[in-house]
Amino acid sequence: MVSGTNMAEADNTAPIAKANKHFLSMMSLRLE
Repeated sequence: MVSGTNMAEADNTAPIAKANKHFLSMMSLRLE
């Protein structure tokens, strides 16, 4: 159970980080 949950969290971390990076880049472009 625990290992399965950790795997799910690991799988979700990368897409979220990528989305956050994209969001920050879009915001920085908008601020300029």
